[in-house]
Amino acid sequence: MIKYGIFDGVAQKDHLVAAAVMGLDDYISIYGGTTDDYLDYLLNLEYALEEAEEPCRLVRFHFDREDYQAWLKGSGWIDGPDARSAWALEVAQDERKLAEIKKKWPVLPAAPEDEREVTNVLYSVLPVICASEEDVSRLAKQLSAGKIVKTQENLMKEMPSWPVFRKLSALRASGAALLLGDRLILPSVADEVADYYINAQLELPKGVACVPRRFRIKRAELLNEISGYPILVGCLLPVVAVGGREDVDFLLEWLDESEDAQEVLFDGVTEILKATGWKEDQIGIPGAAFGTLGSAQIY
Repeated sequence: MIKYGIFDGVAQKDHLVAAAVMGLDDYISIYGGTTDDYLDYLLNLEYALEEAEEPCRLVRFHFDREDYQAWLKGSGWIDGPDARSAWALEVAQDERKLAEIKKKWPVLPAAPEDEREVTNVLYSVLPVICASEEDVSRLAKQLSAGKIVKTQENLMKEMPSWPVFRKLSALRASGAALLLGDRLILPSVADEVADYYINAQLELPKGVACVPRRFRIKRAELLNEISGYPILVGCLLPVVAVGGREDVDFLLEWLDESEDAQEVLFDGVTEILKATGWKEDQIGIPGAAFGTLGSAQIY
């Protein structure tokens, strides 16, 4: 089985995946654009290769325009992404030709993995005591945006110095930002919420990650499981980190190890819940600081 059109210069035949990687000059000559566009091309190439059917043997090499154009004349293909993919597959299957191209182009361009924009969703685990149906109804309420921003600002004061989040291109970023969700959720929807944030365009300046209403804690569903009061409900508060891969990894490692930062977060969340109507003795000690539920790059 042969598959063309996986990506420009990428084809698969059975377990062999051929990938011809363009240099900057060839990319701009073919597609135009800027260096930022080219760096996004390299990341998109990696995304495409990650989706290749496995198991597979990946053969990467530099795109050689001169050899490609000579091949194109007698190939019957029309110049374009599929033609470059067909050329790449033939090169990958020809040991002599592959060796020639690797000798001519010994260094391959690399995707800027440190700048790959990623979103990682974690959760602060919050036990809440419901003493009545009124408390159950309160679980669905939006939390105070002002209190959330204040907690986020207090967390920022605890953070070591690093660049603030900055978009570099469609797929790349530097620095990292931390946002807190504005609703409590139940563990049963945690994966869905993580997927939502991973694929959403977050409004970073506010410090608030809006939780869509469809993920709210639904009173009717919870009441069906309650036989009496008081009852302890294990809730989650989303904590969303977004930015360049290296900076986000550093941020999450720091959060995991910093007892001072976790204390600031827990104190802040207590104030957020009190502003919504909870009494302090109804808010339990968090059972776990963080639990990673989802992480993905921006496509």
